[in-house]
Amino acid sequence: FAPAGRSCHDTGVILGKAMLAACAGGDGFTMFDITDLTNPQVLYSTSIEGVTTGHSAAFSWDGEVAVFGHEPAGGVGARCQATTPEVDRTMFFYDARAPVELGRFVFERFQGPTENCTLHNYNVVPLKKGGDVLVHGSYQSGTGVIDFTDPANPVEIAWSDPPPEPVP
Repeated sequence: FAPAGRSCHDTGVILGKAMLAACAGGDGFTMFDITDLTNPQVLYSTSIEGVTTGHSAAFSWDGEVAVFGHEPAGGVGARCQATTPEVDRTMFFYDARAPVELGRFVFERFQGPTENCTLHNYNVVPLKKGGDVLVHGSYQSGTGVIDFTDPANPVEIAWSDPPPEPVP
């Protein structure tokens, strides 16, 4: 489909009642209504200040929340330090049907100057008791689990953070 002026690095899709697709790329993402799979319609396209490389898109299981992540420094830079701009260590939560930001998760397990880190490559996990949880892989900052049941107040509830690799 036509990405409304933005390249798609990654596309998240949810079928069922939601029938949505999100194209993450460039400085934000584009949301599509895919009720007619042969003729997707753009719902909206939004840019996020400070984002340069849109990387990942996903949805809550009910399709009401879109999750957007980016990859500052191309994934090879140490972008999770205390001195790193907040936007570079942020995951964004949006209303899936309108360009309304619902909340942000800001990574605060600060890493060292040789540890490449970016919040991307994630997936939403189905839960028997409801709620919204995703697991992210973030290079040398390890893996984390974020509860975004309340997208205005997402919380990292678990993680593994390997020790820094020695610099050759």
